[in-house]
Amino acid sequence: MNLSISARHMELTDGLRSHAEERCEKLTRLLDDQSRLHVTLSVERNLQIADIIAKGPRTLFQAQERSDDMYAAIDRATTKLERQLRRDHDKRTEAKARVQKLTSPDNLAPEPTVSEALLESLGRIEETRDINVETLPEYEAIRLMEDHDEPLWAYRDVVDGRLRILTRGTGEKLRRFDLIENQ
Repeated sequence: MNLSISARHMELTDGLRSHAEERCEKLTRLLDDQSRLHVTLSVERNLQIADIIAKGPRTLFQAQERSDDMYAAIDRATTKLERQLRRDHDKRTEAKARVQKLTSPDNLAPEPTVSEALLESLGRIEETRDINVETLPEYEAIRLMEDHDEPLWAYRDVVDGRLRILTRGTGEKLRRFDLIENQ
């Protein structure tokens, strides 16, 4: 973790620096090694302001406190930031535990079983045919299907490039199916 402390409109004393470092050291257990912590101490109209920003690879947290005493402002700002970090840390660890619980072997569904009759019916292929898929407009595919008196026709649409199948439904109505191609 990278810690930087700066002061604005005031001088940063060794006592303030060591107090801020000591309080921010408690936050390191809730932060990643890649995280940065920046503490800005400032004075505005007799108010002491401690502003702490914790920035990680996926997160950004900020806490700002104002007080008459700079040490109290640092303490309250680190407490506020610690609460934010703990809430985020707990949320992530609970999500991991939930995923592990869902994927444990006890919670997985049993292997699907297929009846023997279904397996036998899947083995009966009545006809095998190679199909030449051409790029055509839909009206041309319909004309070719009717000219060749085929029960189905596969083509690639000119407009959107999708693979489609035309079939004859009940009552001689044509039905169109879009095939989804896996990349």
